[in-house]
Amino acid sequence: EYLSSSAHMIKQEREYLAGHFERLGLKVYRSDTNYLLIKSRPDLYERLLGKGILIRRCANFSGLDETYFRVAVRQHKDNEELINILGKVL
Repeated sequence: EYLSSSAHMIKQEREYLAGHFERLGLKVYRSDTNYLLIKSRPDLYERLLGKGILIRRCANFSGLDETYFRVAVRQHKDNEELINILGKVL
């Protein structure tokens, strides 16, 4: 039951985040995992870190550069906060 409800929540929140990220002008690479790969301005990491949000830089991944980041899918309240802050820093 727990695994099923967790998988359902992650799927819903992943779609919620992806839609909002795209509306904010970010390139989203959709997946079936508990994170999203996004492409944005190179200083996104620093801008979010200054607001207390940590995302994963992906420049050391083969084929990616400093404009790629990995964002974890979290609970709805956390995802709303991320979207609100992204709207301010982009």
